[in-house]
Amino acid sequence: LLQLFCSFRGQRRHGLMQNWPNASCLLGLAGAAAMEIAPQNLFVWNPHWQCFVWNQNECAEHVIEALNMFLVAFDVDFATVIELADPTYQSPSGYEFLKSQCGHDLVYLFYNSLRWSPSGNATLGCMEVDPRLDRPFLIQPFLGASGDKVIAVGAHFPHPTFSPELNVYAAT
Repeated sequence: LLQLFCSFRGQRRHGLMQNWPNASCLLGLAGAAAMEIAPQNLFVWNPHWQCFVWNQNECAEHVIEALNMFLVAFDVDFATVIELADPTYQSPSGYEFLKSQCGHDLVYLFYNSLRWSPSGNATLGCMEVDPRLDRPFLIQPFLGASGDKVIAVGAHFPHPTFSPELNVYAAT
């Protein structure tokens, strides 16, 4: 699981959301100059596919209700949700999402559409392709209503390979 966002101010935490202080992340990799931007509310959640397929105790309905509440109540700027396996899902007013899929694996990147709009094309892909397509990611530049430019990433990272060697875990 990963939600990377390039922010350059102090840390602010609220529940499950976190602003990442002094992160260079993909802005640095993209060669863009670091700039001062306002702190963001971020959210990452993986309710897992079993919640939607098995739906024990109405799990899917509870996840949808909680997700919609979290986005609005915590004034989320960007959120990554893994395995939201409901093709009929509709985001709450003021939020839109992009989706990447590899096989049955899904990743959604939500954004507050009152403050952010996609800028250019998203980069979509699969981190695993052999023996099957799995572990989607998406990378999307955004332009803020105040002129801020950011790059948000949503990804479902693979589980690390089991190994007694520490360098295997460092690489995954």
